[in-house]
Amino acid sequence: MSTIKSSNLPRVIVRSFGDEPVALTAFRLDQRKRRVFVGKNATRRPISLPTTDVFDYDETWFGKLQNAHSEGNPERLKEIYAEIKRKNALQ
Repeated sequence: MSTIKSSNLPRVIVRSFGDEPVALTAFRLDQRKRRVFVGKNATRRPISLPTTDVFDYDETWFGKLQNAHSEGNPERLKEIYAEIKRKNALQ
């Protein structure tokens, strides 16, 4: 299998294990299954995640999430993820 090129694909924030934010690339959306295939900029096999755990990339939101995660503040992380979900729903 060849490496997938991601030059024109969108960056996303992924809510990973332990609510840790990770910036990745979205390769494909399966709307029927409500899954997004994400991975690093060049990957052979993107992973599939629920759409509820993938958000449009925004540097400010990503920074807030990183800070809350590094501080070990799970309540703040949940608040920020909820704010991002509301923001994305309004777009």
